[in-house]
Parts: sequence; structure tokens; C-alpha cells
Amino acid sequence: MHTDTAIENLFNTLLTGDRTAARTLADELCSDLTPEGAMNDVAWPVLEMIFAHYRNDQLTTLAHNYAIRTLRQVVDQVAANYTRRARRDVRVCIFGGVDESMDLASQMAADMLEAAGFDVFFAGGGVANDEIYLECTNRKPNVLLLWAASGKDTPGFRMLIDMFRNNGGHAGMQIVCGGGIFNRVPGLAEEIGANVVARTPRELVESMESLFAPAGAKKATAPAARTVRRARAVA
Repeated sequence: MHTDTAIENLFNTLLTGDRTAARTLADELCSDLTPEGAMNDVAWPVLEMIFAHYRNDQLTTLAHNYAIRTLRQVVDQVAANYTRRARRDVRVCIFGGVDESMDLASQMAADMLEAAGFDVFFAGGGVANDEIYLECTNRKPNVLLLWAASGKDTPGFRMLIDMFRNNGGHAGMQIVCGGGIFNRVPGLAEEIGANVVARTPRELVESMESLFAPAGAKKATAPAARTVRRARAVA
């Protein structure tokens, strides 16, 4: 099945809330594509379509809620078939937007990173900056991932990054952004101080693999320059 057709079929099915039909489509996707490809090339664009249509008043609340909740079922079904890779001993704390669609987008990123061998701690949205700061102090993650934020989330994330920059104590921690408002507003992630920027879950995984690859392997695994911006880690 061509991905454009798959996207259209899945989008239309999700709007009806038909969980059985969505489950069947998920099985078909995983037979035609790799599970990772089904997630990145079909489920992710469909989620962005749902969000865009709802934001532009092109979906009723009922259709939106059906779509998001049924898509979460599809995401769980597809993610269960991911190829699990060896652990990397790289800790990632993920925070994102509070909206249901943003939370699902963050789950997609969390699932793909975990399958790629990263140790993922996924809290989602609605966590106060002082709690995030304390968690990073205690957990000492290699990466703070701010994924799939909405416009209303970015002022808080900007203050959070400033908190890390100004207070220190998190040497070597990389700040990674992407999805949501970071995709819709080019340059925003760099502006608020991200070390790495990616637009899709696949680009995120590729960027993280490049960032934490052995020195001799980075050249071979590095994603396109437009998806990665290197800068100093938090001092």
C-alpha cells in the first residue's frame, strides 16, 4: 500500500472511532512496512493532520477525541513489534505538551527511542519547571528531550532551559527539541537553546544515535545537517 493511501485510510478510519477497523489497518501497515516505518511515515503524519484539522476548526471535538484515542491504540499495537536493540546506557527524560495529541506525539518518540536502546523516562506534559530541574539533578540524564510542545508550552520551556544554563550542575546534559510547535516555527528550538533539533521520531532517533555514537562511527551515522544543530552541553 502506498503511504499516501495508507495515511488517508488511517485518518478517515480514526475519525469514526472504529477500533476494530483501526486494528486491522495497523496489522496491514506492519505487513507492508517495518513497524518503525509505519509509525514514522504513516502514524506520525496522521497525528499531525488530526492536530492541524482540529486547530483549524475542521474537526468536531467528537471526531478529534475518537481519532486521538483510537490512534493511541494503533501506536501501542505497532510499537509492540519494534526491533529491540542493545541498551546504550544513555538516559533520556522526556517532557512535552499537555494536550492529548502532544502527549501521544511524545509517546511515539519515547517508544522509538526505547526500542533503539535508550533508557527512557517519559513524564509528558504539565510538570512544573522546578520538578523537572530536580528530576534532572537526581536522575542525571544524558538528554533532556522537550518534544511536541504547543505554543503555550514554549515560554515555560524557555525559562526551564535558562534555569539549567544559569544554575549549572548538569554538566554534559544535551537539550533536544522537536515536534509540535518546534516543527511549525523554524528556528524556535535553536532560539531557546536546544543542542539538537529533529522533526520526526525517525530523525530524532538518528540524531541521538549520531550524538552518542563512538567517535569513529559518527560520520557514517550522522543525519542531514538540517535536522541537527550542535552546541555546547549544559555547563
